[in-house]
Amino acid sequence: MRRLSNVIAPILVNKIIIYYSGISAMTAMAVQKNVLDFAGFMAIGLADATSLQVGVLYGEKDDEAIREVGHCVHKYCGQLICIVTILFIALSHLIVAVYISDRGEMFRMAVFSVCITGLYAPVYAFVRTRIAYLQAIHKKKNM
Repeated sequence: MRRLSNVIAPILVNKIIIYYSGISAMTAMAVQKNVLDFAGFMAIGLADATSLQVGVLYGEKDDEAIREVGHCVHKYCGQLICIVTILFIALSHLIVAVYISDRGEMFRMAVFSVCITGLYAPVYAFVRTRIAYLQAIHKKKNM
C-alpha cells in the first residue's frame, strides 16, 4: 500500500498543482525536488555511516562508545546540515538560475521552494540519522 501510494500521490499532487497553479508552480516543484534529492543524499549518507559505526561498537559490547557515537553524530549532523541550510538559502537565487533563466513569477516561486527545502533539510537529516542509530542498536540486539 505504501509503494502504491508513493506512485499515485505524486501524480495526483502534480495534476492538482498544474490545474490550480499552472506551469510556474510545477517548475518550482521540479527545482525543489532536485534540491531535496541532494539534501536527502547527504542525510542518507550520514545515516548509513551512523548505522555502520554503531554496529561495529555494539559487536564490541562498548555501550559508552555507542552513546558517544549517537551524541557526536547528532551534534555534527545538526551542524553540517545547518551549514547546508544557510547555503541553500543564501545561494537560492543562484541554484534556481541554473534551472530557470527567466526572472519572473516562476523564478520567485522556485527560489521560495528552495528556501523552504533548506529549512526542511536539517529536520530530515536529523530524523534519518536518529532512526538509523536506533535501528542499528535494535538489529544488533536481535542478532
